Amino acid sequence: MITGFVRENMHEEALSVLAEMMAAGISPNELTFVTIMSACDCAEVGRILQAKAMKSGFEAYTSVSNATITMYSSIGELRTAELIFERLEERDLISWNAMISSYTEGSFERSAFLTFLQMQGAGIVSDKFTVGSLLMITEFLEAVAMIHAFVFKNGLLMETEVSNALISSYSKHESIL
Repeated sequence: MITGFVRENMHEEALSVLAEMMAAGISPNELTFVTIMSACDCAEVGRILQAKAMKSGFEAYTSVSNATITMYSSIGELRTAELIFERLEERDLISWNAMISSYTEGSFERSAFLTFLQMQGAGIVSDKFTVGSLLMITEFLEAVAMIHAFVFKNGLLMETEVSNALISSYSKHESIL
């Protein structure tokens, strides 16, 4: 039910079902926390959800931490998202993309690129979402060219979304090749 409410953008109803479920003594599972966090648009409720996830032992689950990073970023608590990311023992592609996306949404280009470089150093292979996030905020043509080279080298040029993002970035800089 929670997933259905979230999909239909009925976030208050989803949170209400979660509260009823917990009042009845039914513990949420990993998927419940991941789903419900995407419905959270309030810092106070977000902190309560995170505390419940921690109390239930789900803090160590990468998927729950990734959802928590995204949740805090979407409600404007970037520093909290960073702290969760820094504490993550296992960072997967989604973890890195969530943090890069958080920086791009906040227009923190330098932090997004530094995180991207750390991601590469950690041996995590980027995907079209990584590249798309970075291209959203590139203020300098040199950065676009660097990403273009990375895309070419890593075989992502055939991804329609990546090609479109490159074209948009080059046109934003009035530099269509």
